[in-house]
Amino acid sequence: MEELRAKIEAAFDNVINARKRLLETNEAEIASREQLKGREMDLLAMPPEKTPITGKNAETRQAQLRELTIDLRDALARAEKDKRIAMFSMEIALDVWRNLESILRIEELEAT
Repeated sequence: MEELRAKIEAAFDNVINARKRLLETNEAEIASREQLKGREMDLLAMPPEKTPITGKNAETRQAQLRELTIDLRDALARAEKDKRIAMFSMEIALDVWRNLESILRIEELEAT
């Protein structure tokens, strides 16, 4: 039973590490989103004579804005993916920990 308790402690450590990773990826996603929004606002706030956004209609201007921020959009997409992976990893870590806890409870009941 001591071996099982050690596995549970290790699994709980994995849960804590997964939660830290999720927090990090969440913060990275927020930072990427803010950076993209900031760049878009900067581009849209430029004086007409200096702006690279020259489209005559909203669709063209939006397409130009997207093109000018493609690198930041890619960074945001990577950050969102990293967050999804971190969430999935945390869920797996929680499942393992809960499973081990259940096994311990069963063994304790059987021992009585």
